[in-house]
Amino acid sequence: FARPLPCFAGRVGKIAVILNGRNDAGVEHADHALQDLVSEFVWVRPPRSTKRFYVVDSRGKKCEVPPSCRVLWFDDRLKHGIFPVDDEGQVSIRIDGRFCAAFRERIRRDGTFAFEEGPAVLAAQINGPPFLKQRAAATASFAAGDAVEACFGSGSVWYPATVLSTLDREGMPMIVVRYDEDDEEE
Repeated sequence: FARPLPCFAGRVGKIAVILNGRNDAGVEHADHALQDLVSEFVWVRPPRSTKRFYVVDSRGKKCEVPPSCRVLWFDDRLKHGIFPVDDEGQVSIRIDGRFCAAFRERIRRDGTFAFEEGPAVLAAQINGPPFLKQRAAATASFAAGDAVEACFGSGSVWYPATVLSTLDREGMPMIVVRYDEDDEEE
């Protein structure tokens, strides 16, 4: 069901299914605080789910996502969570991937970001995914031009890519890549 979503144009990585039982409140959290990284994902509330989700705005107010909203993006550097669940087996789904150009531009233009630079950061990610992870051992070294496999999210779907540069993010070695099949569909 994820690959046909128009926001990804078939470029889907990790899919996380989050199951909550009655009275589960979840833990309010932000997924990361990196100012030069904007996550490319959507949060999905299936039709039978009554899970109530919120995002904390810059003033500290919990902004509840309306029950009619079934798919959304938010800047996961903002704190977010769920209100206590009212029934057993309530599900939400996070789908990480690489946004198509049109969706990336819409989020850049209309999205609410944790940092003022968020829109520019998202626009600059056209050449690579939001999170990159080395498939090889942590001691492996990469150089610009190396052929590698890279994933979207922390996922299990790996795609051929070419290293553009290497970097270190809070002690985690990462690589910036360009996907070999980068003739993006709209």
